[in-house]
Amino acid sequence: MPMAHTSIADLYCGIGASLARWIARRARHGGGIGGEAVECARLNAPDAEILRGKCADRLPQLRTWTPATGIRLLYVNPPRTGLEPEVLAWVAEEFRPERLAYLSCSAGTLSRDLQTLTAAGYAVAALHPYDFFPQTHHVETLALLSRTA
Repeated sequence: MPMAHTSIADLYCGIGASLARWIARRARHGGGIGGEAVECARLNAPDAEILRGKCADRLPQLRTWTPATGIRLLYVNPPRTGLEPEVLAWVAEEFRPERLAYLSCSAGTLSRDLQTLTAAGYAVAALHPYDFFPQTHHVETLALLSRTA
């Protein structure tokens, strides 16, 4: 969990529940989301800077926004399809945050994306499974990564 005044980017933030947590911890924050969820995110996290649209489409904004805000931490919660290829490349090759928290609802896409991230110099510090949907076969996994190179 980021400390007060830590800068964090929250991609695929949905309705803004995670953004609200960052605000409560007084972290500087911003998120990228698409669709109708953006209005809910604005209600749940009114102080966050929210970039509307697919995260891949927001890369030009993220390229200027992240250095300007000093963001070095990244939290992602992508859909079952995992990180968009353009976003994964940006994270691994260009942005290169110091720490990354990746909440996944698909073990397959998490594995695929972790292969790219570990090849780019990240180490998996921890994997935490969560049963957010009891009595179903769905299990979420939180992967915590640190940049090693």
